Amino acid sequence: MSETALGPFLVVMNAVSVFTVILFIVYVEILQEEYILEFKSQTVSMSDFAIRVKNLPKASTYGGDLDVLRAELWKFFQDLLVNQYKEDMDIQELDRIPRHCEIADITFAKQALDDTDILMKLYESSRKKKLYTMRLTKSKT
Repeated sequence: MSETALGPFLVVMNAVSVFTVILFIVYVEILQEEYILEFKSQTVSMSDFAIRVKNLPKASTYGGDLDVLRAELWKFFQDLLVNQYKEDMDIQELDRIPRHCEIADITFAKQALDDTDILMKLYESSRKKKLYTMRLTKSKT
C-alpha cells in the first residue's frame, strides 16, 4: 500500500472506530436505562407504603399532645383497614386484620419550616445574649 493510499485508509478506519465507540456508548446507556427501570420495579421504598395527610388539626386541638393525635389517627386508619378488608373478603366478623395490612408507624413532619426559622432566630438571639453577658462580665473584672 502506498503512502498516498494509507492516509485515507487510516482516516476511514479512525472514523469507523469512533463510530463504533459511539454506538457502544449508546448501547450501554440503553441497557443502563432498562436496568434502572427493572431495578425500580423490584425495589421497595418507603414511599410505596407512606400516606401523606395534610391539614391536620393544630396541636392545641389535642391539648398540645401529639400522642393523642397519633392515637386518633391510628384508630381512624385501623378502622378504615378493617372495614375495607371486611368488604373485600366479604367477612362479617374480623378480630384482626392480616399482617400485611397493619399500620407500622405514624410520624409527624412539617413541610413549612416557619417554626424552625423562629427557633433558629431565638437560638441566635440567646447565643448573642450569652456572648454579650460574657463580655460584660470580663470587662467588669
